Amino acid sequence: MGPALPRSSLISVPWGRGTRYVNIMAHMTPPPAGLTLRDATESDVPAILRVYLDAYAQPPWNEQNDPTRSADYLRWLMTQPDMSLVMASAQDMQDAQDQDAHDGNPAGPAQLTPVVLGFAAVSPRPYDHFVKDWNRMADRPSDGWPAVPGKLGYVWEIAVHPNAQRRGTGRALMTVAIGRLRSHGVERLLLRSSERADAAIALYRHFGFERLPVRERVDPLAGPWMLTLP
Repeated sequence: MGPALPRSSLISVPWGRGTRYVNIMAHMTPPPAGLTLRDATESDVPAILRVYLDAYAQPPWNEQNDPTRSADYLRWLMTQPDMSLVMASAQDMQDAQDQDAHDGNPAGPAQLTPVVLGFAAVSPRPYDHFVKDWNRMADRPSDGWPAVPGKLGYVWEIAVHPNAQRRGTGRALMTVAIGRLRSHGVERLLLRSSERADAAIALYRHFGFERLPVRERVDPLAGPWMLTLP
């Protein structure tokens, strides 16, 4: 089990785009009762994998990802320079009771077990890496790829289990993610998503992300979004 996040990691200073400043914490809904955010470790991969597989199996993605390859991808993320992979969990009594019943154990005192609700993986990333992605997945705009100056960061993944969505978990994870990238001096934050993902786009717009003019070949509604930090 990894260490708990320091309190300073869970509080965001004011941020914004241009001269418009917004306090992230003021715009957060209360997270689920008992929500814990901490750094993930190798031992957490199986629980994070469940979130990853189930989240991407839902519309609009409808992906059936291979569990072994997905677990390898999550472990690879953990090895990348300056990577922060943060997980959100809550205590779930029902899971413990269900497991006891499955194992044939007699009913005893209720016990709480931690259940992973979501995770986010973020790190600094150079501009030329984004350009390589765009060259692979999209057609170059007539006026060239969008210029994104300054030190950049990337949200590799932010996923919440379908059973735990729309409860504030995604906002809590994004708040911590932004704080982690700010600590690395990141000035602009990018992520990749599709406008077909209504809930995800609502989350990104809530934090101030804006769509960049890059449209992927397979899904023209998919492409990069950017948030400028002060």
